[in-house]
Amino acid sequence: MDGKLYRRKFIAATAGTIFSTACATMNGGRPRGRLFFTSDGKTWLVNVDGSGLRALEFDVPNQATWQPGAFFPDGRRILLLSMEPRRDGPGRPFEEYYTQTPTHLWTFDLVSGDLVEIAKRDRLAVFYTPQLLLRDGRILVQVVRGKIGQVYNMNLDGSDARPFTKEGEGLPYGFSASPDGRRIAFADTNEVDRRFLPSVKIAFIDLPRVERLRFYLKLNRGGTVHTDEEIDRVRALITAEG
Repeated sequence: MDGKLYRRKFIAATAGTIFSTACATMNGGRPRGRLFFTSDGKTWLVNVDGSGLRALEFDVPNQATWQPGAFFPDGRRILLLSMEPRRDGPGRPFEEYYTQTPTHLWTFDLVSGDLVEIAKRDRLAVFYTPQLLLRDGRILVQVVRGKIGQVYNMNLDGSDARPFTKEGEGLPYGFSASPDGRRIAFADTNEVDRRFLPSVKIAFIDLPRVERLRFYLKLNRGGTVHTDEEIDRVRALITAEG
């Protein structure tokens, strides 16, 4: 797949990843179930019983829409994505102009109300969308440049950006981490005969090669089919690495 941006593929790659989330937030030191959702370009907060509906209002100029993302482990901070007025429109095709729209990433503290912009250092492009919070203060971010998408693993401030997917590899979505944070599963769509077919991939973060090889064997036992030749080769590599 060439990784170029098309409206259908882009919507499929982002729907359901960052635009709604449920959590337990703090209310006077006690957990309280709340739900975030996006409507009319605003982020709304409501109690699980339907009471307390309110829109989160932020005094930040030139931000047209706000969308909620993942919660931090502390349970009180949430990741937010804001977008300036869209650059696409009449005479400006979506696939060419949409990702020329500057976006911004923020952390919002539900208790103190503090709003802090993140991912500003060493900015790679104007269009960022958050994909997954990682351990040790890092984040996976989808970066789109020249209609080509690529996911980077970077510090929360935007520094030390490392490629997580290859340029032009597509627009992956549905990122999920293993409990230890060292294996990342995600979905991707490939266009075959004008149909978009999903696939699931697994990537590793700071996982020794021998552990990756062992995981390969576990996948085979779990139903992923590999040839006997492949299995024997992997076993030999594990033995060689001790």
